[in-house]
Amino acid sequence: MGALIFDFDGVIADSEAIANTVLAEFVTGLGHSTTLDQALTRYSGRRWDEAVAEIEACIGKPVPSNFSSELKRATLERFRTDLKEVTGAANFIERFAHLPRCIASSSSMDRLQLCLSVLALEAEFGSHVFSADMVARGKPHPDIFLFAANKLGVSPRECLVIED
Repeated sequence: MGALIFDFDGVIADSEAIANTVLAEFVTGLGHSTTLDQALTRYSGRRWDEAVAEIEACIGKPVPSNFSSELKRATLERFRTDLKEVTGAANFIERFAHLPRCIASSSSMDRLQLCLSVLALEAEFGSHVFSADMVARGKPHPDIFLFAANKLGVSPRECLVIED
């Protein structure tokens, strides 16, 4: 094995419940009562434009123009106070410190950087943190993983991707 490529949310950071709790609160604030479980079912794993379209269908009108920016602000703030690592993630990363490694995530760079800081894992990855914003096609396409392998200087065939 030549390198490890880590997804981030759900693999290193236990962030999905936090982000979806904040999303449920925002959708509820728009007049459509939404629980964490409903947010996870309706919006997780979807492209943001698809999730917004679903929210608009639920509330029967367009979301406010500042919806995305305010949701992002509130989510990052909640990460600052509530974010924890996935149990055992830091130990796993440390155990394989001899291998080149990176993060390849659908999350934005500012979210990744904040979360790595909160989890005190910045030094474990350095500049090897890659967002799907850096490639033409996001997940489920392999573009981010191929990009990450290239940046690490390792053949994709020699990489192990750890994805939830």
